[in-house]
Amino acid sequence: MDEIVITSKDQLWHWLAKNNAQNESARLITWKAAHPDKYISCEEVSGALVVHGRIDGRRLKVYEKRRAQLISPRWQQAWSKSYKDRAARLSH
Repeated sequence: MDEIVITSKDQLWHWLAKNNAQNESARLITWKAAHPDKYISCEEVSGALVVHGRIDGRRLKVYEKRRAQLISPRWQQAWSKSYKDRAARLSH
């Protein structure tokens, strides 16, 4: 399983665009809010994942200053209206 360490929202979006066809899950490592120059909020991560057809797990403390969460392709083909609306809003 890949481990992706990100320090910006742009870096996350770039990785997702580059690896969108990947069918495997990955472990996403993000910094805690105490490090605002590297911090990416749960909402920012979740939004980027929805746009790229992925889902996320809970963020868990794995290091003193960072958290990890599992990100995986979304296998369900039918999306609810709220997910469709959110993906459309965030991708524009």
